[in-house]
Amino acid sequence: MKTLLFVFCSMLISLSATASVYRWVDAEGQVHYSQFKPAGVDSTEQGKPNTNQGPNPEEAKKRLEELRAKLQTSINDREKSKKEQEEAKEEIERNKENCAKAKEQQRNYENNGRVYKILENGEHYWYSEEERAELIKKAKEDTAKYCKGE
Repeated sequence: MKTLLFVFCSMLISLSATASVYRWVDAEGQVHYSQFKPAGVDSTEQGKPNTNQGPNPEEAKKRLEELRAKLQTSINDREKSKKEQEEAKEEIERNKENCAKAKEQQRNYENNGRVYKILENGEHYWYSEEERAELIKKAKEDTAKYCKGE
């Protein structure tokens, strides 16, 4: 009995959901809409309301896959951008360190009268004035290379 009542109610609901909508204008110019065709009045059928609850499952699945792909692309782009920013920040830090070292090296070569290096056997090799001038030139090039923005 309950099942029969449920089936009957379901049929009534489905019939009312697919009913047409009628439009008419009364004598005073007022526009009316109704699901029932008015008697004795010229009315136009507006069509059945859209009872479609959404796209079919295939379209929904396709759309979901498209959205997932778009989301993944967005995530990948964001991670790539973040990585590039971190690398740029590290590059700036390296350049600052190199700049400081290059300036210090240039200062040492310019301010110290005699410059030497220690050989593998522990002896000191003293640079000539021409060699020192080359070292200063190289240090100035390094300073210009690493200290561009300063």
